[in-house]
Amino acid sequence: YWTPSHWPRPRLLSGEELPPAAIDALGTMLAFSTADDPYVGLDDVRRACDGRSLGAFVWALFETWDRAGAPTKGDWAFHALTLLGDDETARQLGALVEPWSKEGRYGRALTALRILAALDTDEALACVRSLSEKAKSRPLRGEARKRLDENAERRGVSTEQLADLLDQDFGLD
Repeated sequence: YWTPSHWPRPRLLSGEELPPAAIDALGTMLAFSTADDPYVGLDDVRRACDGRSLGAFVWALFETWDRAGAPTKGDWAFHALTLLGDDETARQLGALVEPWSKEGRYGRALTALRILAALDTDEALACVRSLSEKAKSRPLRGEARKRLDENAERRGVSTEQLADLLDQDFGLD
């Protein structure tokens, strides 16, 4: 499933696309990184590249892995979303969590929820918050609430304060 020539290429801040050799090196970095222990070179990649292009690249990696049957040995492609995902990644992933839960792929839904929480952007946490309030599955709602509590604590605010920060429409429908 590693077919980066078919995916959107990451771009440097200057606008230039990363060359194929750099993309292969990026794949290697992602393959042996975890959310808890990312390869230090990924910080350099994030600083040098446009975040949107990295998000599009890592989403294409995830989709290709998923279409290949989501082999367990390659689950790094799923976890790579944590390392290079952006707000668009969060929106796309957030939209899949509940359907996966309903399809009996609860483990995958929980992994996606952990990825969203680890992204720790307002957009990603808004997805988690929505799941904590609206998911049909009670265990999924509970796990989403737990993740919100952890992120609030990490940010040094209460869960209610975090919810207020994430309230995009300020309570106005």
